[in-house]
Amino acid sequence: MRDVEFLPTWYTQWQKRRRLLFLQVWISIVLALGLGFWVFLANRNRCDAEDALGTIKGQWQQTNLQVQQMERMEALSKQWRQQAEVLGRLGEHVKSSQMLAKLAEMMPPTVSLLSLELAVEETPIQVTTPPKSGGKETATPPMDRRLRVKLLGVAPTNLEMATFVIELNKIPFFDHVAPTYARDRREAGHVLREFELTFNVNLNAATGN
Repeated sequence: MRDVEFLPTWYTQWQKRRRLLFLQVWISIVLALGLGFWVFLANRNRCDAEDALGTIKGQWQQTNLQVQQMERMEALSKQWRQQAEVLGRLGEHVKSSQMLAKLAEMMPPTVSLLSLELAVEETPIQVTTPPKSGGKETATPPMDRRLRVKLLGVAPTNLEMATFVIELNKIPFFDHVAPTYARDRREAGHVLREFELTFNVNLNAATGN
């Protein structure tokens, strides 16, 4: 027996269009979710790449700072060797290696020296006691000999600089340890405290004046 269709044609077409519309809506939702997920992954990958780039930049800056410090220490070591030759001719009671070792010992790990200058100052000593009768006058008057030391360095803050000054003041043969100036210094994106210190070393013999 032949089936009889009781629904009108327009209703059947309307149902087909509705099903097609629902299908299009679901496809749009799926595409939107997929696109949103892709954007999320892209943003996350971008953030990860930026974090990795920031880490690499930080490591590069740290490496660059370490290279600069190594170059600075190498130049300073060369300068110290030259100054040590000068100190070696000043007398056995002044040991250049002892002074340099004391500086290295008292210097905090975060403090770096940029330069070291040495100069010998000689001042004639006025003799108040007249020479004995019949005695020969001294051809060369006695001299008060002092080693003038000036060093330039950098520290993270004033606290490390002050600690360095306090430690140097504890060394018996360092006289008049005092900073001459302290100012900010920008290096490799970091702000440091540049400072200059001066002190004297007594070059007179232990039994002398």
